[in-house]
Amino acid sequence: MEWIFFGIGVAILSATPIGRALVDWLRSAGKTPSGLERRLEEFESRVSGELEALREEVVELQERLDFAERALTAVRRSDALPGRE
Repeated sequence: MEWIFFGIGVAILSATPIGRALVDWLRSAGKTPSGLERRLEEFESRVSGELEALREEVVELQERLDFAERALTAVRRSDALPGRE
């Protein structure tokens, strides 16, 4: 018996502007608006580019650190540090 009242309530609600808006909202659940999707793709592209630039910078910094470590090791081996005698 409760289902009859529920069905009548849903039918009345679906005829109102609020009901139609609710139905439209439920139908569009899970769908991304095209403008938002485009903006997300642009953002992803920009972030991917920045990430790649950061990776290149990290590689360059690693190479510099390796060079500095090798140079320091060479200086220590040759006892060429100032003040050492």
